[in-house]
Amino acid sequence: AEMRVVVSDTNPAASLAAADAEADENLADPLEVEGKTRPEALHELLLEKADLAVSKRDAITSFTELAMLNPRGRYDLDMYPDFFTMHGKSYSYKIMYANVKRMFMLQKEDGDVLFILRIDPPIRQGQMPYPFLTFRFSETEEHTIQINLDQKEIDEKYAGKLAQEME
Repeated sequence: AEMRVVVSDTNPAASLAAADAEADENLADPLEVEGKTRPEALHELLLEKADLAVSKRDAITSFTELAMLNPRGRYDLDMYPDFFTMHGKSYSYKIMYANVKRMFMLQKEDGDVLFILRIDPPIRQGQMPYPFLTFRFSETEEHTIQINLDQKEIDEKYAGKLAQEME
């Protein structure tokens, strides 16, 4: 299902106010934000009111271009306190940590390491369900990630399981 909203670039309340010198101050436009177009302001207002606004700055950490076998492709992974998101070329997913039922790490003979997540309910691409997410890592590759939390928060919440920088 698709929903389209048409937002003009002009403020109808402002044109009414110009016609009527005694215009009511209640005609102030909620989409009048300096430096933003009205459609951008509407988008931000809707995300804020629906409590959907999650900024990439809020991510605890991010991985770029992770190779995945199921579903096939390369995905950017952003990890947040309660969920993680996967963004590919065609699909994006939001997966709650509570939906991760099992985790496996398997060593392949060719030196690759597979990290497999069992999720319920499975993600879908069209009619195809994917109950397992399979990430492929090369054993010879090293990744360093930055944890976007201050040291006090890391110590309180994760009690030595995380460091500010991890390899």
